[in-house]
Amino acid sequence: MQTTISKLRLLSLSQKIFTAAIFLWLCLNLLSFSKEIHQYEKLRAYLPHQFVGNKFREFQPFLKEIPVIGYYTDKNLNDLDNNKQLSQAQLILAPTILDVHNIQHDYIILDCSTSAKTVEKIKELNLTPLKITPSGIILARKK
Repeated sequence: MQTTISKLRLLSLSQKIFTAAIFLWLCLNLLSFSKEIHQYEKLRAYLPHQFVGNKFREFQPFLKEIPVIGYYTDKNLNDLDNNKQLSQAQLILAPTILDVHNIQHDYIILDCSTSAKTVEKIKELNLTPLKITPSGIILARKK
């Protein structure tokens, strides 16, 4: 400790001012960095529990009087994220019931892994898209 203090005494006034300015700049940056990290940590704790069912909220006006609709997906529903999305979609669209992999209903939600597969399924089932969400999920009706 003594050697550090004695070394500081040997510095010129301009060197001391420069060292103090660098130290102050470092402290301020560390303070702002810790604030940003704190905000990120709050967000990170929320992300795994994010409600993905909101992707289906746009379909509600179309399904007010429809008791049961089909839900087609080529995704693996044993995967936790895909299953969570289906469960939360059912919650958002209640009281309408989602009949998984049943394409016999007049209304069908298509949630395919690629847009090419979705278009192929629309043509195969002769469907008319009614609403497309930003995430690519489609509500369609049989022609």
